[in-house]
Amino acid sequence: MARLDKWLIDYCRREYVEWIGRRYVQQHGNIRDGARLKAALNELVLLNRIQVLYDGKQIAIWINPALISNGK
Repeated sequence: MARLDKWLIDYCRREYVEWIGRRYVQQHGNIRDGARLKAALNELVLLNRIQVLYDGKQIAIWINPALISNGK
């Protein structure tokens, strides 16, 4: 989970974005297994590191803005 958290933050800082599609994270991130990814995302939600938003079939992972601000 910590590696995924770091990957998400690094990606958002590098690409200047605040959210990432779940499918992209599964394809390009460091957790490929769907069940493990879902469990890690749920833990990050509980820690207020991310929000997972659903729009039909699309799933967006929004990073806590305090984690990707330039001051951090």
